[in-house]
Amino acid sequence: MTGLHPLSALDSAFLALESDRTPMHYASLGIFGGGGLTDAAGDLRLGAIRELLEQRLARVPALRRKLAYRPTFSGAVAVWVEDPRFDVDHHVRVRSLATPGDEPALLDRTAELLRAPIDRAHPLWELWFLTGLSGGRVAVLEKIHHSLADGLAGVEIATLLFDAAADAGPPPSSPPHPRPPAAAPSSASDSSLPSSSSPARSPPTPTPAVRVLEELERVAPIPARAVSLALGQARHPFRTTSDGMSVARGLWSIMAGGLIAPRHRLNRAVGSERRIVLVRQPLEEIHRAAAQAGATVNDVLLAATGTGIGDLLRGRGERVEGSEAQILVPVGLGGTGTDQFGNHVSALVVRVPLGAADPGACLQAVARTTALRKHQHQAAAAGAIVGTFSLVPQPVVDLVARAVHHQPFVTVVVTNVPGPGIPLSALGSPLIEAFPVVPLAGNLPVGIAALSYGGQLSVGVLADPLACPDLDILVAGMERAFRSLRHDVSPPATPA
Repeated sequence: MTGLHPLSALDSAFLALESDRTPMHYASLGIFGGGGLTDAAGDLRLGAIRELLEQRLARVPALRRKLAYRPTFSGAVAVWVEDPRFDVDHHVRVRSLATPGDEPALLDRTAELLRAPIDRAHPLWELWFLTGLSGGRVAVLEKIHHSLADGLAGVEIATLLFDAAADAGPPPSSPPHPRPPAAAPSSASDSSLPSSSSPARSPPTPTPAVRVLEELERVAPIPARAVSLALGQARHPFRTTSDGMSVARGLWSIMAGGLIAPRHRLNRAVGSERRIVLVRQPLEEIHRAAAQAGATVNDVLLAATGTGIGDLLRGRGERVEGSEAQILVPVGLGGTGTDQFGNHVSALVVRVPLGAADPGACLQAVARTTALRKHQHQAAAAGAIVGTFSLVPQPVVDLVARAVHHQPFVTVVVTNVPGPGIPLSALGSPLIEAFPVVPLAGNLPVGIAALSYGGQLSVGVLADPLACPDLDILVAGMERAFRSLRHDVSPPATPA
């Protein structure tokens, strides 16, 4: 099995969930200042960029691997294999923006690129450098398939591929090791694809004996975990019982809080069109508003989302007073190093009021709910549920993934990803701001993702414009709530 890197069941589920109309890639849109990314004539230094990134890929071996499928007795399973013909030119490409190169032109081009799934014959990531942005700036769209990395890992990849701004010296006048000329000049509207892209190479078919061993390896965790639990109970009875009770409390909180989401007119089948809107908020003021209300920045984001959804549904003629949205909030469980990204996430399920006239009261209600969910160890319970995926056959995992298209449990997904703790740059050009983008799937036509960077809470709102043509109402409601919370929120009431 040398050279094969199996996917977890959750990683494989994101492959099964993908279709032509629901590509399953995380994305981030970064905006860089001019400088080292462009030459004296203002053209993108595409050759130097590709050379730099190819050198940096040594830090991230996972980005040089592609998908292959290996047969087992329970069905073909996906594995990562080294791509023997890896070509950085296929992954690092350029597009120009329509005149006048303003933000609407940038977002139109971004939406166009987000609609297209990543080619599975190659490693599942792309970096698109978008030229023609006003002010001499350059935008970069990073696409990483959800089976390869979660949002936290996507941020980590960016910090590995780019420089810490404080450490970046003056941009070199030419790459350290000159590359052959690019297939198209950097000023062209589209970079050409390499003509020698190779088809995916399947791993060697295992013998029956090897298949038996692989199946034993897959089901081994069942008795092993049972033995581990028994030994742990004998040696540390209180600790093991406490852990089990934490998971049990979390499961109970998920069930008791209402497993089925309140039905609203927001949830519709997702099509292939995409629209992205950016929301910017001063991070220091958001922190201050959160602290004043005894809340967190994530609570502020959830409260603003509730206000936005409430305004949208009210505009559709739906009565929202006293109603709630059920929001899935991914919770990162920590990475596993640069050689293994994958998905290491759990989740909280939070009910957010929709009809609150006072965003401050909504924030305090959200803060109480999220604090309770954490106290009830809901993330541990959700993690335990996700962990059971590794014990079921691949066809069952695929079936569960496809059921998301008709799920009744979640109104919207909202994720808040910690940004890089240091300023970043590329060839001496500083990263000014960055916006995360969460993929759409099933009957969830809106996805909301936030990232903290450079003193700003940057929110990317992605939607299917056909299923959610009134996205501007939702975004305006979020911005109104942010403004109100920044200026008018009051501290929580003191219990009598």
